[in-house]
Amino acid sequence: RAQQPTAAAAAGRKQSGAASGRFEDPGAVIKRNAVEKVTAKVRAELQRYYTDTGREIETLMASDATAADAATRKRDELRELQREADEYEAKSASLREWLTNFGKSDEIDVDAVTEPKDALSKQLLHLAADDAALSDTMYYLEKALGAGTIDLPAFLKVYRSLAHEQCLTRATKRLCQDTQQRNRHSARK
Repeated sequence: RAQQPTAAAAAGRKQSGAASGRFEDPGAVIKRNAVEKVTAKVRAELQRYYTDTGREIETLMASDATAADAATRKRDELRELQREADEYEAKSASLREWLTNFGKSDEIDVDAVTEPKDALSKQLLHLAADDAALSDTMYYLEKALGAGTIDLPAFLKVYRSLAHEQCLTRATKRLCQDTQQRNRHSARK
């Protein structure tokens, strides 16, 4: 007696080959379906991996550009610091030379050392002295007013005159300082 396959078993063995009349083994169908599912999952994981990796590469490239900019800034800062160090070394050498020249004698002529080297420095020195003298005079005028030695109208007249003169002196002093600063700046270039 031949066994007749049940309808469920026959349906399980039938697959895409049903139109051609072929029957497939149920184990092969299950295996093929499992392989297709695993393949789909692997493809999805690979696609997600490629997308994430692409984003990460873009982020790294952007941070690399930022790092390159930072490195360029640091190199520029280093060059500037090196230039300043060289400038300070030159000034230090100049100071050592000055100390050796003036350190040879026991007596240093203070006037020769503090004498201004140019007309602008000389004018600035005199303006600073005038400003200090005017400030002192104004201070003592205030003390005299407080002590009752001078009356208010005389105080105001003299104080106003001194304040005006001091204002002009300070303006001229500021102008001299600005001119010296410009001269030093242009000499560096």
